[in-house]
Amino acid sequence: MTRDDRLKMTPELWVVSIAINASVLYWYHGRKGGLLETAAALGLEIPAPETWAAFLQCGVAAILLGLLPVLGTALILKASFRDLGFGAGDWRWGAKASIPAALVIFPLVLFTQSETSGICTLYPLTDLVGNGPGGFLAWEATYLVLYYVAWEGLFRGAIQIGLGDRWGFAPAAALQTALTTLLHAGHPEAETLAACAVGPILGWVAWRSRSIWPVVLIHFAAGAATDLSCLLMSR
Repeated sequence: MTRDDRLKMTPELWVVSIAINASVLYWYHGRKGGLLETAAALGLEIPAPETWAAFLQCGVAAILLGLLPVLGTALILKASFRDLGFGAGDWRWGAKASIPAALVIFPLVLFTQSETSGICTLYPLTDLVGNGPGGFLAWEATYLVLYYVAWEGLFRGAIQIGLGDRWGFAPAAALQTALTTLLHAGHPEAETLAACAVGPILGWVAWRSRSIWPVVLIHFAAGAATDLSCLLMSR
């Protein structure tokens, strides 16, 4: 192998570059605050931002964290979406791992949430959750389909499973955990530390089950419980 060959961008490095750039774009322009700033700079106005900016954030996440980088990874690695964790995988193992975990996590987060953690200064992302059960369910369904699937599809699918098949579990786990932790910069400390701690665990669940769906369920259980807990504490 010549020096020039060693300096060439491999398919795996292209995937890393796409994931990093997608994460940076989302951090600056996809989150609620960044969206409002970007819209203002463009002379655009988001109606009722306390309600609808969060829905727009989910839509941007679906594109920047989901569709574009996952599709790019599939094309670069010549992999199918199933290869990147969008299939059922070992669904029996995945169900045994994720359903009990979700059933434990939901009440644990719901009943142990502390007002001093600062998490409820950020969540829920929209005031629609306070408009009765219908508003709460509408938001959580949107959050699940557009945000959680995109998030886990990139970090635990394209990176953990897709790159993990090329690099091995540990390097892929380190990369996706680093990115998911950094994307929590500016969030309450407890949430950022939790993202760092659970990154390798969720990565292993996705890796072992060969599917993102078990970790989507676990992540969603924690997020929905957080929203509900903060909503109840605000009343």
